[in-house]
Amino acid sequence: MSEQIKKLYKRTEEALKRNNYDLAIELLKNQILKFTPNDVKARKLLRATVKKKHQAHGAPTKGQAMSKGIGAQAKLKFAQMRKKWDTVIEESENYLLHDPTNVPVLFALGEACMHSGHTDTAIFVFEDLYSIDSSHVKSLVKLSEVHKNLGNYDKAIFYCQKAAKLSPTDGDISREVKRIAAMKTTNTYTEAKSSRDLIKDKDKANILEKLNQKIRSKEDAEQVIAIIKRQLQEEPENKKLIRDLAEKYLIFAKYDPSGYDQAGELLQKYLELDPTNFDTKYKIATCKIDKLNMQIDILQKKQKKNPQDANIAQQAKQLKKKKLSTEVEEYRVLVEERPTESELRYRLGKALFQLKQFDEAIANFQQAIQSPGLRVEALNYMGQAFLHKQNYSLAEAQFKSALEGLASSHKAYKTLLYSLGVVYESADKKAEAINTFTSLMNIDIQYKDVSARLDKLRVS
Repeated sequence: MSEQIKKLYKRTEEALKRNNYDLAIELLKNQILKFTPNDVKARKLLRATVKKKHQAHGAPTKGQAMSKGIGAQAKLKFAQMRKKWDTVIEESENYLLHDPTNVPVLFALGEACMHSGHTDTAIFVFEDLYSIDSSHVKSLVKLSEVHKNLGNYDKAIFYCQKAAKLSPTDGDISREVKRIAAMKTTNTYTEAKSSRDLIKDKDKANILEKLNQKIRSKEDAEQVIAIIKRQLQEEPENKKLIRDLAEKYLIFAKYDPSGYDQAGELLQKYLELDPTNFDTKYKIATCKIDKLNMQIDILQKKQKKNPQDANIAQQAKQLKKKKLSTEVEEYRVLVEERPTESELRYRLGKALFQLKQFDEAIANFQQAIQSPGLRVEALNYMGQAFLHKQNYSLAEAQFKSALEGLASSHKAYKTLLYSLGVVYESADKKAEAINTFTSLMNIDIQYKDVSARLDKLRVS
């Protein structure tokens, strides 16, 4: 970092201490980032400063932001057509001063940074966008593309798989997952020179074929694991091999729960080599939770065969409680690092809800509703939490908000309508309860006990 940039950062720090947000924004946007456009620290600080300013002085409404940013947006679109990426970056930031969470503008900024070679900034922007809207498939695809170009195949696969999960009918995304996996395998074994030399030429094709083929059995998994372990003995700190072996143990875990322990140890080793890798931290947490889920599933199958066995039932109950505690513990740690990631907030809130820690659950669901893809479910859980707390007015507000604009064919519609009826019934709002349950009966007369509830209300 040059002395000039250091001085500018110092002035920015002093401005922030005095809550002089306008000066801090001026220094970051029009000076530091002019000199160093790929300075992720400055870009993050700029975004955080704009949000602090809005918190302190009031944020513009969406309408006001559009009005103030209309000139920047017009210039941005014109620059996009002409592929003037520096101008796109500048005008995107001009617009984001008024609306720092605007998804289309953030996406335009991320794309422009990619085209300009500002890779670190592009990653930050797309990650920021994804934390705002965890259902935004395009940002995941771009994150996958950036990491693929950098040779970070594990991350590229991770983001591409997330995109495929959100858009399961998109064949291009599914095919891209396979293409990146093939690139990763080829790269891994090109790098592993010393071990590669131990393999006879006539065996190489068979080994690579085995590594690329789909694992369909426990035996397939064991064979692939043995191959990668042999490579890893030669290069014990090869991160790609470590991550690849961990992934194969996770597949092996479908057949044997011990695979989760092996995968966890390898992922922990990977994290020691790359301590800031959030994807690996998330994977370690998921590994612990998935292992408990599998153990619960095994016990539940035993319970079906032996329904009278109280010991099995008690073990299953204790394991479910342990799983919820583990989820809370792991997701709390992850949320501390990524406080704006809606999906993590939702998962933490759900676990807290099931443990009846309603206040903390509500606080997390309030963050999760920022994601359009999680909004309805989060509002439903918030409503249920307020209902448990007997705060009927707030419970009513959540269920009404969730139902607003929701089609009756939506999978959550009947649940929300039924819950709203229960709130009215609990709050002694007899007329509202009757109307709500009647609306539900018009859709599904056999839904839960709605018919009995309605009969009871009418005769009381």
